[in-house]
Amino acid sequence: MDRGINTNSDRARGAKRRVATALAAAGLTFAVLLAGCAQTPPVAAPDDPPVGSVADVAPENVKVETLPAYRDTIDDARGNGAVWQGSSKKAFARVSACTARLWKKQLPYARLQRVKAGTGQTLELSSNDDGILAILDLAPRKPGSEGSLYLGSTGPQSLADAVRQCL
Repeated sequence: MDRGINTNSDRARGAKRRVATALAAAGLTFAVLLAGCAQTPPVAAPDDPPVGSVADVAPENVKVETLPAYRDTIDDARGNGAVWQGSSKKAFARVSACTARLWKKQLPYARLQRVKAGTGQTLELSSNDDGILAILDLAPRKPGSEGSLYLGSTGPQSLADAVRQCL
């Protein structure tokens, strides 16, 4: 009888060892699987978009357009302050027409809008991508005209140079 008790006890100890060994092996296997699932940075080709961009998760048949982070509004451009204020001996209609022609020549893709402002006129140059590029406020003055030019943060300095040519 002593032997039967020892045998059961040996069997119980052996079973416990096998369970402990199986649990350890399962834990190790689980750790290896988790390590294999860890995110690794993708190998980037020179023409790939930056990692983390919308293009990474968009389906292949969807066109992704990246827009500038910041587009100026009229208030933004005016808030930047005038880059030019002054007067001209030419009438405001003449300065306006000359400026509009040069701006459209420089940036043919941009949209030019004329807005009546009191007795004068405001020229607003904008694009879909950049928002407001430039604003020119013109008013009649005897003799000639006076005005203020505001550039958006993406408006090139050449727009100001065009206004100076027209004065």
